[in-house]
Amino acid sequence: MTFSKRGSGALAAKSILFSTSLSAQENATEETVHDVDFIAHHIMSTEESVLAVSAVIPDEDPDQFYAIVPLLADSGPSMSSPLTLNNLSEAAVGHPAMLAYQDFLFVEVESSDLAAYITWELVRCLGPLADQRLSYGTAEASCFEAVYRLMPYPSVLPYMEELDSYSGWEEAELIFRDVSEAMVSFMKKQGIRLRTTSVSSLHDVLFAQVNLRCAHVTQDGESRVPLTWLLPPRFGTHVPPALNYGGFCLELAAALPRGVPLTASWLECLERLEPRLALRGHNDGPARLALAAEVVGAFVDRHLKVGHPIVLPGLEEVSEEMLFFVSACAGMCAKNDPEAPYRCNLAARNSRLFAQAFNCAEGSYMNPSERCSYANHTRKG
Repeated sequence: MTFSKRGSGALAAKSILFSTSLSAQENATEETVHDVDFIAHHIMSTEESVLAVSAVIPDEDPDQFYAIVPLLADSGPSMSSPLTLNNLSEAAVGHPAMLAYQDFLFVEVESSDLAAYITWELVRCLGPLADQRLSYGTAEASCFEAVYRLMPYPSVLPYMEELDSYSGWEEAELIFRDVSEAMVSFMKKQGIRLRTTSVSSLHDVLFAQVNLRCAHVTQDGESRVPLTWLLPPRFGTHVPPALNYGGFCLELAAALPRGVPLTASWLECLERLEPRLALRGHNDGPARLALAAEVVGAFVDRHLKVGHPIVLPGLEEVSEEMLFFVSACAGMCAKNDPEAPYRCNLAARNSRLFAQAFNCAEGSYMNPSERCSYANHTRKG
């Protein structure tokens, strides 16, 4: 679903508004014409702003933000000390850019202008059905898109019911806390400081005035993730835990050091390990995933030794260690993205756990003799 510029939008707005006033009053006064011009100006100004913001929303991504969902009734702000994460307090439905779009409409746009704009979309779509005189000068038939984008996204509703039915929120809360604390413990040991404010991965892509509320974890323990991280394939309420660790928890762990500059020498090492990936500037996401994969993978390896493995029907020979990397790589894939397999290779090749899980021969491509260990900043010299 896409927006397009409507060159005749102002004329169409004035045409419909003026025709509507004529339908109610045969003798249009000069004051009526002035009111129509004023309303049309506000409508078109709002529409231009909405079109500009919506232009950065991925056209093919079906996962779009529409709401913030509290997860647990008792998940309030954490009173714990910094760098100790205790709760996953909120989930947001869908894609961060969509929530930014919604925030823009309800925060940056005056309520009266927004009401006029939505009314205008409704009139432009429904008006010609009631009166053919209103069809003159209207834009394309897809004018209902803006209003539709403000409505709940229906495809997430069955999964919402499943999360509630199978105590999914509680399970997500538990594995979030365990894996996040493992990542935080690693960051402490390595001397990596957790940021004090939330940082959005799309901040530089969206307009500065947009109040983007997306996946983040802060020092006080408050956290929020896109709801799509709690839906298949990243998370399931009755699947082997390793799939949830490789999907949902890996994304969370990679988000923790976001905003923290990564060591240049470590990035250079990773680029030598996988030269088909550029890891500098805004493209350091694969490097953070590689770091998170090692930490979360080690956590999973320790905990699987004391638990009872769960197998998938028909995949009994696939261990949970293997499932962890299967889920991790599934989350790194993207439609029509030629770099997707290299992101997976980077995390897998840099992990000894991957080589152990898949019995890769020493010195083979997926089990190199040298890997990239993140520098310990607490050591001097």
